[in-house]
Amino acid sequence: YSSLILTGNPPIAFDLSRNIREINNLTVDISKGVGWITANSLEVFGVLTLLKGNFNIIGNNGNPASLTLYHSVAGNGNLFKPTPGDMGSSLVIMGDEVGFQLPTGLTTIDWLMIFNPNTVTMNADLYVEGYLYLVAGQLNTNGYTVSYGPDGQLWSASFLEVTEGLIDPDHQPFRVWVRGNQLLFNMNGEIDDLMVDGVSQGFTLAAGRELTVGSTENINQKLHLDASSAGNASFIDQPADRKDIEAEVENYLSSGKWHLVSSPVTGARASAFYFPGASPTWLKYFNEATGNWVYINSLEEDLIPGKGYAVWVDSDKSDETATYDGLLNRSDLLVNLEYSGPINGWNLVGNPFSSALDWDVAGWNHQNTTGIAYVWNNGNYLTRNQIGQGTLPNGIIPSGQGFFVQATASNANLTMPVNARVHQSSTFYKDANPTFEDALDISVEINGKSDKTWIGFDEAASDEMDKDLDALRLDGSADMPALMTKIGDKRISINMLEPINQSVTIPLYFTNPVPGLAIIGFGYVNSFVNTTLILVDRLTGDRIDLNETSTYQFDYAPSDPEHRFDLVFNRQTTALPDPVCDHDYRIFIEKGLVKIAKIHENDAVFCVSVSDATGRLLDIVQSNHSCCAEINTTAWANQMLLLTIMEE
Repeated sequence: YSSLILTGNPPIAFDLSRNIREINNLTVDISKGVGWITANSLEVFGVLTLLKGNFNIIGNNGNPASLTLYHSVAGNGNLFKPTPGDMGSSLVIMGDEVGFQLPTGLTTIDWLMIFNPNTVTMNADLYVEGYLYLVAGQLNTNGYTVSYGPDGQLWSASFLEVTEGLIDPDHQPFRVWVRGNQLLFNMNGEIDDLMVDGVSQGFTLAAGRELTVGSTENINQKLHLDASSAGNASFIDQPADRKDIEAEVENYLSSGKWHLVSSPVTGARASAFYFPGASPTWLKYFNEATGNWVYINSLEEDLIPGKGYAVWVDSDKSDETATYDGLLNRSDLLVNLEYSGPINGWNLVGNPFSSALDWDVAGWNHQNTTGIAYVWNNGNYLTRNQIGQGTLPNGIIPSGQGFFVQATASNANLTMPVNARVHQSSTFYKDANPTFEDALDISVEINGKSDKTWIGFDEAASDEMDKDLDALRLDGSADMPALMTKIGDKRISINMLEPINQSVTIPLYFTNPVPGLAIIGFGYVNSFVNTTLILVDRLTGDRIDLNETSTYQFDYAPSDPEHRFDLVFNRQTTALPDPVCDHDYRIFIEKGLVKIAKIHENDAVFCVSVSDATGRLLDIVQSNHSCCAEINTTAWANQMLLLTIMEE
């Protein structure tokens, strides 16, 4: 083909829309540049060189315009100006040039199609109005980002890894279409339509990544959801379509510990936990009637959706990844619970979905249960009740997680709703600083192991055992610490009590199988208004004002008493009668301090003696330069005090 050089200084932009369709080399060196190219026609087999004037890709007579390049644009890439719109503009990258560079002026386009089998590199942020189609090769975003219009689409027939460069999280494509090769989706995303054709496992969601899809009707191949130490992939379709979706869903299992697990697919078998030549594993389920675990010996045993299992991966080798193969569970699941008597009723159930579940949302149906979720967490249980309180953060049950519930009568069941599905990172997501009123989240750590317990005060609660509110403490592993309160002789994980009137003392119990240096911490102390919280160490006599410091460090020995601590809650009135003392002084409470101030300030110094009901002198406080005496009474909780004002 011939070459063409446009030069000189014509008064208007050059029009290539009439009769130039194919050319070898094209050089543009005119101030007005090129205004139009022929629809679907201009193909530059050699080099497009831009020296002066913009090169516009604009259609003519209502037709879209298309430019095909075989080599990188030379000269000034900023002069490259495709113009998307009603008539459309498209750029097609052909040939096999190694190191193909997109021009810096390519910032917006209707269609971009890449047939080059090598890597094509971006040199500016790109806005795609129509679709980006990778037929072959790779697109190196080079630190830039591709964003999409409301109807923008990403099509791929080449192996492709999708990251936050290829898809702007704030402007994601309407549709992702995987055609004939594998696409690894390695970012958190939300797209309206996912289409998968061509090869099995053509679409893979990377470990720890989350994807919400509006329509899955065009998924015609098996999906693959990865897992690693970074976490499990999380997949939600909204709304859940009726069409079945085949999937392989992985679950990462660290070695040397028990995991409570559940299958997110229908059709998985116990063989998902068999790793020939690798780590030995043990698989078992819980028998409600006997309270014992029953080991599974057959690889062909079905893993029932909604049922929980315990699996151990031997620590002699390495961590393993189980793979559940079957149809994704994508509708409400009713789980019938067993009940053999009031001291039993414990059922190990499981999250049946390929995402986390929110225990707090509406839609769960608890028929004849205590309404409490018990979720295994590295050797101890986290709990959540029916009013959104407890040690399980945000009420989130992870994907692939087994958990206990307790039946309280015959014909008990639990419905797990699809509308409770959430992505786990969007919940701490749900509320990084949840709002509680009069609630205390207590944790302890010793020798690298931990436990938690919860105390709350609510109008719906009593000081006895309340269904849907209070949670028993289930025993964890034998080597784990145990932190709890008690109701009678029952060990309690969530203790909901009547609202505080004036003063409440709650015993706090702690045990650990071995000695060590322990740290106990208190969360949500600020949820208590006009209340002083005191931790009393009954062994050492230490009294810790939790309003001032929320942690306490102590040495522990197994011979220490189980009832190691008391928690004292003193609710204060906002003011005392005013004035008192023959109109010379006023007494009030501010920020937890009893304050005595002269009504008429003068230079006279006064003192206040603090005595108990027997007349024993406890303290003497002198007024400050503002003629005010401040008394911290937290050391004398639950006592009647006599304050005597002394002048001169």
